[in-house]
Amino acid sequence: MPQHTTANPLESHRDELIALVHDATYWRLRLRNTDPRNNQNLEANDPDFLPPDTESWAAAEAKFYDRLTAITAVLGTHFPDGVLNTPLETLMPLAALLKLFLNHQHPASSDSRLPASSPYDASDPTQAWNKLDRIWHKLRDHIGRQLHPTLVSLARAPWIKAKAEQQYQVTLQGEHLDDVNSKIWQYLSRSLAGQDTVTGRDCVFNPHYGQAHGQKATVKAWVSKRLWGCVQTVARQEGRNQYGTLRSQRVQIDPDTGATIDPLAQVPDRRPAQPWWEVIQARVAEYREELQNIKPRNKSNHHINAEMVILNRLPPPQDWKILAQRWGCDRTTLERFYQNKCVPWLRDYCEELIDWL
Repeated sequence: MPQHTTANPLESHRDELIALVHDATYWRLRLRNTDPRNNQNLEANDPDFLPPDTESWAAAEAKFYDRLTAITAVLGTHFPDGVLNTPLETLMPLAALLKLFLNHQHPASSDSRLPASSPYDASDPTQAWNKLDRIWHKLRDHIGRQLHPTLVSLARAPWIKAKAEQQYQVTLQGEHLDDVNSKIWQYLSRSLAGQDTVTGRDCVFNPHYGQAHGQKATVKAWVSKRLWGCVQTVARQEGRNQYGTLRSQRVQIDPDTGATIDPLAQVPDRRPAQPWWEVIQARVAEYREELQNIKPRNKSNHHINAEMVILNRLPPPQDWKILAQRWGCDRTTLERFYQNKCVPWLRDYCEELIDWL
């Protein structure tokens, strides 16, 4: 007689959770008008763009909240046994999604859009809300323990250290690696809490990234890229401390002789380092006229320009909601203009600050 195998209920719950997180992450990015396949912001003329407050937007919201509600149901019933054995590629976006739920936060902004029902309302925590909050903290700690060996190994990998030292002509000591470790954990903390970076970049792990090209997004590759950015930031700052702002640039090699080209060879003035926001302020002032001509596409928003937006997002940054009210525009439009027009300009004209942007 044929033997029948009984499905493991824990595996069934795990597979269900993976599918729900995968879908919820997709709809979260769609509501942010971000292409899940490549993390690129969608323009208003893109066929996949979701105009806020339309039927298509409402349908996307409904799908997102449907998955989010189902996720909380699985967590409330099957945590930890049916959850913590899932891959980090699921656990990391899961933590961000759960934090959005707990913070009563819409996926496309910091606005409160979730229904004010008992488990959603952080202002009046219920037993259900408190249980989910405890689950998030346990989830965060579990992810931290899982990532710790990888981060320690990567941060102290000789090739990473040597590459940064060669690029910026510095020697990285133990305290520099501690600084790298601190920066990457700060980034990860924001990621697991579903928060953007200080410049408004989404830092939540995206399991859909690269699928259009047959690639598979992995946490190890994602973390490695972010850690390398932190190593570059620390090495650049050390070069700036030792040699001034010019030496913090990447080292160039003479193609004919193979000798290192010293950017300070003909420059006697070695100025002290500046805070990154002061560098941006100076660059904005230098190209003020150009920035004033960079405006949103919609003519009704032509009173807004890149200079205004960039300066208002420097420390202490003005909240997007406040700026939108002040300038009489939609918050989503303002954030998209910053990401699509302002950030690329900053990357071109403030290349030495690339890891901050």
